[in-house]
Amino acid sequence: MLSLSRRIDQNHGGETLRYEVIKVFPFGSKRPRLIKLSVIGIHNCHKDGTSTSLHSYASVIGVIAKEDVLTINYEGEHQYIYETSRAAEISEEINSRVIECKSSRKGTVTKISGNFMAALTKVNKYEQEKQPVRTRHRGKSVQQNMMQGQLQTTIMSLLNRPQTLESYTINSFNKHFPSQIAKDCKVAIANCRELMDRLKEQLQATQPLEFEKDIESLQQKYQTEMTPTELDMVWERCIEQFIVLPVHEHIITHIRRYTSDSDDTIDQKRREMREFPHSYYGIPNYCIDEDNVDWKRVISCFSAVGRKSLPVEKLEAIIKSCRIIFEMMCNLREKNKNAAAGVSADEFLPVIIYSLVNSSLEQLETLVEYLYGLIPAEYLSGESGYYLTAFASAVYYLRDLDVAGFKDEAISGTK
Repeated sequence: MLSLSRRIDQNHGGETLRYEVIKVFPFGSKRPRLIKLSVIGIHNCHKDGTSTSLHSYASVIGVIAKEDVLTINYEGEHQYIYETSRAAEISEEINSRVIECKSSRKGTVTKISGNFMAALTKVNKYEQEKQPVRTRHRGKSVQQNMMQGQLQTTIMSLLNRPQTLESYTINSFNKHFPSQIAKDCKVAIANCRELMDRLKEQLQATQPLEFEKDIESLQQKYQTEMTPTELDMVWERCIEQFIVLPVHEHIITHIRRYTSDSDDTIDQKRREMREFPHSYYGIPNYCIDEDNVDWKRVISCFSAVGRKSLPVEKLEAIIKSCRIIFEMMCNLREKNKNAAAGVSADEFLPVIIYSLVNSSLEQLETLVEYLYGLIPAEYLSGESGYYLTAFASAVYYLRDLDVAGFKDEAISGTK
């Protein structure tokens, strides 16, 4: 029986419309399916609600309702055909969401945590203002690394001064944090982030004049400039070493109390999916050729995230990995004369998913919660916010994916 129900989606948050339909496959076979219209996009699911594919509203290029047949066309020449007595109703609902999405850029990524929605708002604003994501990123020079190393030593000395309010606060935090996180993990992590913000503000407001002179002197010595963002990340790295690093294991242990099942589920799915070819993932054709893509490099970059401990260092590793992928795809698009300019999220995300599946990175949901709980709010905007959102979306897509259905969809789509 065809039905429609409104309910709160347990995986994605927000009101989700659910339609029971019959999916028509390319060679005429038909299977019962469930279409879910969530805040993220359009989910093609088994009847039990497990997702086999997901398309954002921004990727929809046409919806046609003709009698009891619904046809949805997506970018990349993907077409889905369903039989349902509610074809006109579903078409109208999808079209209204597509218009809203393309005008406001909202509702394209899942809600992961309270902090995530702040990130999503800023990422949508970032995209709406059309700030360029694609930029040429030059690696740090030896001079830049040496200058930042010396500056880090100076900041560490400020934090390490004995008998100061800062040192007392740090010692007190490290002493009491284990008992606090045992009572309420999320509140304790939020308090940890708030403490780091206050310490940074306090030290930056009261830093001696000699500190500014040190920066000027170092810039002259090494003949290089330091942007405000780079300076802030040096501050962040130093403060995290005093606040996060001593209690890192406590944080991971307690986050794992509510993410361990998801972590294990994701790892099991990744093991099953590693045998799948690139084509199963929806990776653009221009990226599939092994001669064009250094997949080992892409995968190793994500694997390197796990070798970092500090939140800011993990974030930097994720940004580096995503930059490599994005720049690679832009370059390949330029070489492919038949490809449109730019790289859409629908092309970018499958490459992220494939790379994560084949990387050695573990405990993915724990990592996402760790980052969203501990990185500064301002890092959730701009380029860093965009890439972190893509990374987190890939993780949660894997968590909710039905691997058998994913494989069936891929096989039927390649026949």
